[in-house]
Amino acid sequence: MQGFPQSIPPLDLTRYSETTRRRLYDSLQETHFFYPGHDPDHDTLPYTAEDAGLSVLFVYGRWVAVWTRLEVESFRPEADRIEVLFIKPTTENALGVMLYGG
Repeated sequence: MQGFPQSIPPLDLTRYSETTRRRLYDSLQETHFFYPGHDPDHDTLPYTAEDAGLSVLFVYGRWVAVWTRLEVESFRPEADRIEVLFIKPTTENALGVMLYGG
């Protein structure tokens, strides 16, 4: 499988840096959440990353994305309302990361 050409340096997911955290956050915001001016043909969640409280964290040597699933009723258990996904390396996209369930 051929990887994407990288015009920007690849992300180092083995340690924390604010640059990496910001690039991950911005990428998730653009690819998974609604934002003003987004491509209407691109399927995203119907709310913004800010509204969902998106957090990108580096804990125990791993990158994690966490947000509230606003489409789930507030009376549901927290485990149903909070999305927690690991961010792992991949060669399948230009940024070089993919989300995986816990």
